[in-house]
Amino acid sequence: MIEALVWTALLAQVKHPCNPCHAQIVTSYGQTAMARTSGRVVAAEHVPSAPFLEPKTATTYSVDADLNLHYSKGEDVVGLRKLDWFIGSGRVGRSYLFGLDQRLFQSPVSYYSEAKRWQLSPGFDKRPALDLTRAVEPSCLNCHSSRFDAASLTIEPGISCERCHGDTSRHIASAGKVSALNPRKLGTEERDSVCAQCHLTGAARVAKYQSVERSYTPGLKLSNFSAVFTSEATSAGGAIGVTSHFEKMMKSQCKMATGESFTCTTCHDPHSEPRNASAFFNSRCQSCHASKPCVKQPQGNCIECHMPKASGRGVDHSSYTDHSIPRKQRGAAAVSGSELKNFWGGVTEPRDLGMAYAALQRMEEAQVLLEAAAKKNPKDLAV
Repeated sequence: MIEALVWTALLAQVKHPCNPCHAQIVTSYGQTAMARTSGRVVAAEHVPSAPFLEPKTATTYSVDADLNLHYSKGEDVVGLRKLDWFIGSGRVGRSYLFGLDQRLFQSPVSYYSEAKRWQLSPGFDKRPALDLTRAVEPSCLNCHSSRFDAASLTIEPGISCERCHGDTSRHIASAGKVSALNPRKLGTEERDSVCAQCHLTGAARVAKYQSVERSYTPGLKLSNFSAVFTSEATSAGGAIGVTSHFEKMMKSQCKMATGESFTCTTCHDPHSEPRNASAFFNSRCQSCHASKPCVKQPQGNCIECHMPKASGRGVDHSSYTDHSIPRKQRGAAAVSGSELKNFWGGVTEPRDLGMAYAALQRMEEAQVLLEAAAKKNPKDLAV
């Protein structure tokens, strides 16, 4: 089912602005999970109809082959929603969105690839009643699309080149004479921020106050725009969050032993995905560990032992790769505390910490910090 989905941007590949000079990269990138992480539901997509029963509410859901969500609760509540957009590459699964009254809402059921079934979308298991009103905020679409137009409810599908290379208009207009931003040539924090913008959430991530409207763009430090907090609950082993890859990698032995030179692209090619993942990642591991070869017989997949999959934190029917790269496989670690710590280090703004506690519904800890922040800066509307 998932493999049959059509990535909308690929259909218009000939018109892709980067295609005249970078056709091979455009083609290979179009097959990656990042390129396919969102799009419009198209007629060519076929999803098997599967009834869904949620016992807590006695609400029945089913999704037909045209991606219409049918719902009913008793005899009086019956209806449907047309699912217009998909979110997610399909590797783990896909969630779906529908538009109503100039807003986008999340479907209460998603398709999970590993289980090959429809099930409640993340978080809906905690909602006791039929719920079709979970609005999708622009911040959610920021990591699943290139652009979102709230007025027309349209999404530019996938992650575009500019999300990593910045504004390429001058580069394209000059036919390449003006260089595009190359993340490899940035300082360490600026380089790492390119990946962290979507692959780092921690226990809580909040937008920092800006006196003028500004947002992160490649080439800048993400820490100037987002405050990220971690806790023992998110740093410990066991269940892995969908956006915890960067956090886990930064605490890996590989990163600590190698230092600034080790980054996401040490192992990942951002422009393509390997056909033979085992061979590809084995070569990446052995580029550093050739002098100490694997003792396991028969020698095989480095990832199988050192980057095992674990259950997804907060997302049923899913598993994610452990980017802490443990030397030995381990079970869930005991959580020793829930104190929030500044991921970036340095001075922690009380305002940001208060916002993080509020995001976690820890209002007693948030209140004093936010009351002080409100008095200090009455213009901070988020506070």
